[in-house]
Amino acid sequence: FFLSLKQKDSSFLAAHRSEVNESGIHCLLAVATLLDILTPKLIQGTASFIASCQTYEGGFASASHPSTSLSGSLLPPPALCPPLGEAHSGYTFCPLVSWVLLWPYLASTSDPSLLTINLKNLLRWLVNMQGIKIKPGGFKGQTNKLVDGCYLWWCSGAFALLEALSVGGIQNADSDEVPVDSETGPAVWDDVDDGLYGRQALQECILYAGQRPAGGLRDKPPKNADAYHMLYCLSGLSSAQPMTPRHCGGIDDSCTTPA
Repeated sequence: FFLSLKQKDSSFLAAHRSEVNESGIHCLLAVATLLDILTPKLIQGTASFIASCQTYEGGFASASHPSTSLSGSLLPPPALCPPLGEAHSGYTFCPLVSWVLLWPYLASTSDPSLLTINLKNLLRWLVNMQGIKIKPGGFKGQTNKLVDGCYLWWCSGAFALLEALSVGGIQNADSDEVPVDSETGPAVWDDVDDGLYGRQALQECILYAGQRPAGGLRDKPPKNADAYHMLYCLSGLSSAQPMTPRHCGGIDDSCTTPA
């Protein structure tokens, strides 16, 4: 079934007689990984298609734009796709997950035609998606748009994926950039923020602006709370409150989510 959805440019339809969409590719690769059917035949060329969806802004669009000749006719693959389209936080999270799932296969290939993601441009775009405190520190889905509760997870979750690709995070820092303190106790570098975005600002956005006085979490004031935005607001809050063994008291101690 999955192979029947695959297109000539190595993308996948979301369903038969449907459209090509990054979220559908993300779901297909996630299911294939869970079922252990992520075969070379299935994913051949898919990484290059995913990379072609990165726009000039740095984020990702829902799909790539085909290349055309000067006469206006479509150029067949492997012609490079222009970095057009509008970058979107949700469509950036999905291909980034797909890229992480494909990473073990990408690391073992030496294909010179393989397109890659520009992680520097992606990081710059993601950082700029966080609003300033007056907005009030949440994430927006597109350039020049308002912050939205659902994007609190799409963007903050993308930063965790970038850390998995060795971008940002204290675990990826050079040895001379990591603070060293041989003492023990509550004063051991608890004030060091190794995150790529404003974690405190995101938490304030969720807890101060996202919560309705009557209960529940929402897109933004003065909208009503709903289950969709509650899920993503809580997911964003979780990503902004990482728990480590040091915070829990030990690797064997059970951790609880901060209040």
